Amino acid sequence: GQLPPPLWADADEHRTFRARLKQHGEVRAMRARSLCKDGRSIDVEISAELLEEGFERLLLVMVLDVTNEVASRMALETSQQRFSTAFSFSPLGTLICRLRDGQYLEVNDANEQVLGYGADEMLGHTSKDLNIWVTEAEHQAYSRQLDEHGEVLGFPTRLRNKWGEPVHVKLWTRRIDLDGEPCDLVYSVNVTEQQRREAMLMSVARGVSSKTGEAFFLSLAERLAEGIGADGVLIGELGQSGELDTLALLQEGDLQPNRGLALAQTTLIGILAQEELVTIDARASQMVLNVPALELDAMQTMSGVALRDPDGSAIGVMAVVWRERRDPTPDVRALLTIFASRCNAELVRLRRDREIRRLQASLEHRVAARTQQLEYLNRELESFSYSVSHDLKSPLRSMDGFTHMLREQMAGRLTQEDEHLIARVQGAIARMNSLITDLLALARVSQGRLQRMEVSLTDLAEDVARRLYHTDASREVEVRIQPSLTANCDARMAHIVLENLLGNAWKYTRHQTPALIEMGIHGTVGGAPRFYIRDNGAGFDMSRSDRLFKPFNRLHAVTEFEGSGVGLATVRRIIERHGGDIAGSGRPGGGATFVFSFGNGTTG
Repeated sequence: GQLPPPLWADADEHRTFRARLKQHGEVRAMRARSLCKDGRSIDVEISAELLEEGFERLLLVMVLDVTNEVASRMALETSQQRFSTAFSFSPLGTLICRLRDGQYLEVNDANEQVLGYGADEMLGHTSKDLNIWVTEAEHQAYSRQLDEHGEVLGFPTRLRNKWGEPVHVKLWTRRIDLDGEPCDLVYSVNVTEQQRREAMLMSVARGVSSKTGEAFFLSLAERLAEGIGADGVLIGELGQSGELDTLALLQEGDLQPNRGLALAQTTLIGILAQEELVTIDARASQMVLNVPALELDAMQTMSGVALRDPDGSAIGVMAVVWRERRDPTPDVRALLTIFASRCNAELVRLRRDREIRRLQASLEHRVAARTQQLEYLNRELESFSYSVSHDLKSPLRSMDGFTHMLREQMAGRLTQEDEHLIARVQGAIARMNSLITDLLALARVSQGRLQRMEVSLTDLAEDVARRLYHTDASREVEVRIQPSLTANCDARMAHIVLENLLGNAWKYTRHQTPALIEMGIHGTVGGAPRFYIRDNGAGFDMSRSDRLFKPFNRLHAVTEFEGSGVGLATVRRIIERHGGDIAGSGRPGGGATFVFSFGNGTTG
C-alpha cells in the first residue's frame, strides 16, 4: 500500500528503462546504478515485465545487487590490461608457449633483440620449427629442471639466432595456466655482449697480473690480443740510438723472438708523435701499414699509443693490428687505454730498476775501492800503533830506568828538592805512559769486526767490581748490580765499556763515605735495552757536558782525580760502533749517571 522507494541514481538510465519497457513491455538484465536507503549508490541488474489482470496493469520488477561482480570484472580487466602492457613493452624477450604442442601463442617485440626474430615470425611456430636449440643436451637439461621445479631461474644456455649463429642467453620460465591450458611463460636475455665484456675484463685482470719484467710484457701481449681479437701485438722500448727494441711481439696468436727495429719509414714513428691513442685505417688514409716486425699481409687497421716517462718524453710504443678494417668500439678503446697505462707503468719501473742496478754496480765498485783503501789505512794504523808503542814507549822506559838508577846511585846525597824533582819526572813518565796506552786502546776499538752475541752484562760488571775491590780493599764502597742484565754486543768491547764507566764511578766516589755505585735497566729504545750506571760521587757541571766524551777533555783537575781524558771517548766509540747511544748527567757533589745502549743488534 506504499509507493516504491527511489531506485534510480541516474535520471538518464531511468528514462532508458522506461523507453524499453514501453516499447517491449519488458526489460531484461539492464545494468544501472541504484540508490540504497542510506544514500549509497550500487551497481544493480534490473529485470522488469508489464502484466495485465483484468482492468489492472502490474509492473513486476526484480533488482539484483551486482556491485561485487562488477568490481571483480573491472579488476580482472585492469589486470589483463596491465599484463598486456607489461608483456608488450617488456625490455626482456617474452613469450607464451603452449605446453601440449610447444606452439608460441604470444610473442613480444623484444624477442627480436634476443634472437633476431620478429613477433610475426615466431607466432604459431615452435622451437623445433625454428631450430633454436644448439644442442639437444642443453634443451633436455632445461626441460628437466622446468618439469621438476615448475620454474627455471636464470638458466644459462646457447640458442641459435635467426641467422644460425649461436648466442649466449639466460632464460627465466614459469609454468602457468591460461584459460585451463598449461603454458610456459618465458623471459629471455641475450648475454653475449655481457660475456664478451666479462672476457675482456678477465683479459684485463690477467694482463695486469703480478708478473714483472719481460714476463709481464709477454703475458700482456697475449691477454691483449685475446681480449680484443687482434692479429698482432707489438710492445717496444726506444733504445739509445733511436731504434725500437721489442719487449713482446705476438703474431696470429704466437709469440715471436724479440728484435731491434729501425723506426724510420715505419708507421710506428707516427704513433710516437701523438699524445693519445691513435687508430689508422689503411684504406681511409690511403697508406700501407709498415710494421716490419709483424709479417702480416694486408694489414688494414692499426691502433697504438706512445709510452712516456713521467717527464713526458717517449720511451716506447704499444701497437695492435688487424687484418680487416676495424672501427674500435668504446670498449676496445678503453681496454687499449687500460693495457697501455699498465704497460707504461711497468716500462717506467723496468727502466728505473735498470738504473738502480747500474747505480748499485757503480756503488759496489766504489765500496770495494773504499774498502781496499780502509784496509790499507788500517794496516797503516796498525803500523803506526806499533811504532807508537815501540818508538815512544822505549824512550819512556829508558827515562824511567835512568831516574831509578840516579836515585839509587845518589842515595843519601840527594836533597829534599832533588827527591821532589825526580818524583815529578817519574810522575810525568807514568802519565805519558798511561796516555799512550789509552790512545792505543782508543785506536784499537775502532778496528776489527764486532762479534755480537748475547752477553751477560751482570757477569761482566761483577768481574770488573771484583777487580776494583782488589785494587783498593780498604775503601768502603757498595756496588749494586741488577741481576740478569743482558745485551746483544761484543763481549770484549762491552767489558772495556764497563771497565771505564765503573772505574770512573769508583774513582769519583773516592771522597764519599759510604760510596754507592749502581747498575740496572733503564727501559728500551727501538727494541734494545738501555742501561744506567749511577754513583754518588763528585759529579760534574752540566754546563760543560759537551766536553764529556771528547778525547783529552777533563772536567776535574789532574791533581784532584787522575786520568788521561780518553776513557769516555773510548766508551762512546764502542757504543757508536754497536749502533747505540750514551748520555751523561750529573751535578757537582751530587753524583753522575750514564745511560747507554748497545743498539738493536743490526750494526757492526
